Amino acid sequence: MKAILVGVLALGSSTVFAEALTKAQLATVLQSKKVILESVNAGMTKSMTTTSFATLEDGTKCEYTLVAVQSILKVDGDKIIVFSRESFRPVQTPVCVAGGMQAYQENVVFFEAKPSLAQDLKDLTESDVKSISRAGEVVTMAVNGVITNEDGSTASEVVIVKYDLSKSSFKNLILSQTAAIKVETVDAADVDVNTVNLTDVFFCENNDGDNSDCTRGDFSDILF
Repeated sequence: MKAILVGVLALGSSTVFAEALTKAQLATVLQSKKVILESVNAGMTKSMTTTSFATLEDGTKCEYTLVAVQSILKVDGDKIIVFSRESFRPVQTPVCVAGGMQAYQENVVFFEAKPSLAQDLKDLTESDVKSISRAGEVVTMAVNGVITNEDGSTASEVVIVKYDLSKSSFKNLILSQTAAIKVETVDAADVDVNTVNLTDVFFCENNDGDNSDCTRGDFSDILF
């Protein structure tokens, strides 16, 4: 289930109704979905759209959208190698322009833990869950989280997360949302990994932004 985020989101439609679950009940559901959750293959692809804002030096805020189309290049033991085509687009307002916010595109390759039921259950156990509801295959959780501000201070925050348990854990976190950031994930067509151009990419040890060491270069041999 990846890093857990929070809030309460109403579920339901004309034919599917939400039911409340406990942690233990959700754990049982996850165990029944083990084969699906752990399924991965080279070429599996998802598209993630992040909408948020950056705080500029003068304290003003610039809204932006970041689209990352991520594909599994290779399954390597307990890890997967992921290729991410990323497109950053700030809103073209006077504030963003004056703050020097510019659109860009880049390709990133990084290692990620291979999806596992054990990790999903560990994340669930360690999360501070406020509520869980299920409607069909979709589970929505409200979780208490902690955010670190730019000045190093921390604050509690509720995060909404929404999982589609009919999908692999690689792509089943279909929504995570706080007051400041929203990330939505949808399926994308599988790719032929042999057609991916790796001659000019950033290779990062993992996918944690500025906390990861990255090197730019030709990593075409990573598939061999």
